[in-house]
Amino acid sequence: MKGQWTVALALLLYLSLSLYQIQLPGLYYDEAADAVPTMQLLQGQPVELLNGAGIWLGGRALPIMVWDYVGAVNTYALLPFFALLGVNVFSLRLMTVAGGVLTLLLTYQLARELFPRGVAAVSIFLLAVHPSFVFWNRQGIHVTSLMTVMALGASLCLLRWRREGGWGYLMGGAFLLGLGLSAKLLFLWFVVAVIVAFLIKEKSTYEAPGGGGPIKGWHLGPALVAFLAGTGMLLLYNLETGGTLNVLGKNLMVSQYGVSNLAYLTNLRARLDNLGSLLDGGHLWYLGGIFQHGSYPILGVVAAGVTVAGASRLQGRTYAAGVTFLLVVLALYLLQSAFTISGLWPTHLFLILPLLMVMTAVALYFVQQWAPYGLVVSSGVLLLLVSQSMYVNLRYHQVLGETGGRRHHSDAIYRLADYLVEANSHGAGQPMAMDWGIKANIQILTQGKVNPQEIFQYTPQANDAFRDWLYGALHNPDNLYLFHTPEATVYPRFEAFRDLAVKLGNQVHLEATVRERDGTPLYLVYSAR
Repeated sequence: MKGQWTVALALLLYLSLSLYQIQLPGLYYDEAADAVPTMQLLQGQPVELLNGAGIWLGGRALPIMVWDYVGAVNTYALLPFFALLGVNVFSLRLMTVAGGVLTLLLTYQLARELFPRGVAAVSIFLLAVHPSFVFWNRQGIHVTSLMTVMALGASLCLLRWRREGGWGYLMGGAFLLGLGLSAKLLFLWFVVAVIVAFLIKEKSTYEAPGGGGPIKGWHLGPALVAFLAGTGMLLLYNLETGGTLNVLGKNLMVSQYGVSNLAYLTNLRARLDNLGSLLDGGHLWYLGGIFQHGSYPILGVVAAGVTVAGASRLQGRTYAAGVTFLLVVLALYLLQSAFTISGLWPTHLFLILPLLMVMTAVALYFVQQWAPYGLVVSSGVLLLLVSQSMYVNLRYHQVLGETGGRRHHSDAIYRLADYLVEANSHGAGQPMAMDWGIKANIQILTQGKVNPQEIFQYTPQANDAFRDWLYGALHNPDNLYLFHTPEATVYPRFEAFRDLAVKLGNQVHLEATVRERDGTPLYLVYSAR
């Protein structure tokens, strides 16, 4: 009963922090991209398929990928939320907040599987109020936060299989590993880490009498089948298009964001900086300010040291294998993360945040058991971590309520959507998204009534394909052209737009400027007649 109250209180704290002013910040492009196919499926609209790859059932196209390395897992997870609550920001974010609830429950269960109940209770409290966990789950599609559900669920299934046996646990764990890989390719780091952790023999605690026993070759066949079933989206997409393999080939040495995978030590140092940002919450600038949980980076290092020292002291005793499993997964994930096909961002480490909180709880347990005045010290550190997390959360909420979010996370996107709906009702033509970060959010916010066309092309400079699309668009004087202000622009296209419009004898008119709450211009709407 005591454990149930602990879990309930942690969930209450998490939900209070996560659901407050859930509409803020503004709907981000990467959140909306996965949701557009969900909306189209429910509304009976033609579904936008990445590179034309999908599954056809009864004449309907079902998406399998959103990007070349991101599967449509969130797209299908959203279906019941959009069906019951409508296509809106609340239902979209409620899905990922609910995923956070599952992550908390699985974190508690995994910690309870490996360590004493007190460690599980501390773990869930630390995670429930951590600023990165709270605010990234609110916009969870942006960080593919459902991967934490798959990672923890797979780990729990495989641990129970090793202890108790049973094909259900083995198949479930393998399937979840595959599904995580379908969700986002970077999940491969976790797959490798958890497999290596299970191959390290700690028979005394991974197994129980009558349990799973040693891993045998004949276990691999069924597990592989379940794993491949989980990766079905990714496999089918590459059989149809080879898209993921092409991306890997192009970005293997130098990523699309200019990260050299040959500079391993430099990248690893950047990942350690990412880890510090993940722990202190200082990466959330786009909410309107920067508030850092100063205790975590320092105490995180101390916790890692205490946990390593505790592992060496335990050796073969109760909880030794659990500590080894935890440390091996965390270390291998971090070491692999220095290789990337994209960038070096803190979001890539969100997957291991629950395990970092478990490690912190384990370190506090060791302090309590072995240090002088251990109970007083561990209780004081726990109080410091939770209270500082709450302070950072509340400060972020305060500034978010004032700013509505910044740049591509600004709630100015809501005002742009309202403007385009009004313009559409007065006969405006097709809106042209002239930069990244506009199309998908507008589609969701207008429930498909306004569907901007992206013509900017994903290239640093305007190319011939862009000019061809623009040439055709400029022949319709009713079309609108949507830009960011120069400071917020990802792909600069305004000069090329203006030059071609003038060349065709059109005059460029600024129809509207949409601003952030403090008056900073963000979106510019042009016509060319």
